[in-house]
Parts: sequence; C-alpha cells; structure tokens
Amino acid sequence: YIATEEFTGHAGFKVSKMASPWETMPQLAKKYEEAKDSPDTLKTFINTQLAETFKDSGEAPEWQKLYRRREGYSIGVAPKDVVLLTMGVDVQKDRSELGVVGWCRGRRSYSVDYQVLEGPTDSPEVWDKLEASFNNMYPHESGRELAVRMMAIDTGYRTSEVYKFCRKFSPSRVVPV
Repeated sequence: YIATEEFTGHAGFKVSKMASPWETMPQLAKKYEEAKDSPDTLKTFINTQLAETFKDSGEAPEWQKLYRRREGYSIGVAPKDVVLLTMGVDVQKDRSELGVVGWCRGRRSYSVDYQVLEGPTDSPEVWDKLEASFNNMYPHESGRELAVRMMAIDTGYRTSEVYKFCRKFSPSRVVPV
C-alpha cells in the first residue's frame, strides 16, 4: 500500500488467510469442515480465518414485522399505561447520558426521555444538572405528572463523585451500579 494523500488517522486492514503463504487452501478447507456444524466455531472461523464479520441468523425478527409493531407516542410524555418511571445514568469523562423508562403492568416499557448532560463530570455543575433531571416531573397522558421513582447510576467512571452524589438520596431511590 502506498498512500497517495496525507492521512493523520489510523489505517486498518483486513486480510483473509486465503492470502497467507503459511496456510494452504486444503488446511483452510479442513478448518471450515471442522467448524461448520457449530454456530460458535463457525463464527470464530469466519471472523479469524476469513477476516469477515459473522452475520447471525434466526433469533432476530424481520425488520418489517418489528417496524409494524411500533407505537406512536411523544417523547417526554408518559403513555397512558405507564405506572412508574425509572432513570438509568451512564457517566463519562465529558458528559452523563441518561434514559428515563416508563414501566407498565406486565413488564412492558417505553423510552420516555433521553438526555445528554454535557460537561466535565468532575465539575459540580454537571451533577446539579443530573439532580435537576432526576427531580423533573414528566407529564402523563392522563393529565397527571409522574416523578422518577428510582435511578441506577454507573460507577465505572468518576466512582468517588458518583458515590458522593448517591449519598444525597435514599438508597431506595438512587442505586450505584
């Protein structure tokens, strides 16, 4: 490969073992024969020997059927069947991302809200924004308002700040995970 233009990124390449001088076609065919009857070993063969992405089949519904099952509702408003709201938070270096889920009887759920709280998560302002979002009331289709009853917040990054934030609330309302 000879670059024809300036490039400052990271180049990546993939080469199948079919191009390898150390692997013969009969050896590769034998590996395939040994792998073909098991989805796990076939996946490994396709990924590592052919340098291709394995495409799973079977479990996923056809997209058209899934698309027809969609329901129309407004983001930021809890649909009529929702009886409880929860919030999940992922903390990163430069932001926190949160999702509010509305729960219905029978374990059905709706994505009610999604927010990205921009800013370095070692600054108090970001935690103030998160607290305000947690205390936000969401309109319900019935005309009432619902509060977020419980939050789960990721402790994988800024662990000490997350625990400090969690201590401001009852352990039954805010759970570090």
